[in-house]
Amino acid sequence: MGLVMLCRAGEWIHIYDSLVSLSGLRYGFRDEYQLQSARSVILLRLADDRQPREYGVLMKLWGQLASGHDEVAESDLYDQLGPVKREAVHGLIATIRTSPEAIDGWIAVVSRQFPYLG
Repeated sequence: MGLVMLCRAGEWIHIYDSLVSLSGLRYGFRDEYQLQSARSVILLRLADDRQPREYGVLMKLWGQLASGHDEVAESDLYDQLGPVKREAVHGLIATIRTSPEAIDGWIAVVSRQFPYLG
């Protein structure tokens, strides 16, 4: 499960297994810059400390993307997030499982959809 790399004609191609656990999400990013960009969106657009339940689970996800350790489960996201942020986070998970190009799209859309909290 997870990110599989295939070398074809001297070029590395990303192939994704749709059964990536949440602990393997950090490996679906193109590079460290893209990973940090997505984490910044979580921190600066989604994780509002005025909403303690949402903030707590989003910070666990933020940390999990950095460390790769199991800190949050999909059920935690469902239980702790409101419907709009839950949709945004599930969108991130789906794009990570799809492609780095899809992650770029998620970053752009969510950055426009949610106000800057910093």
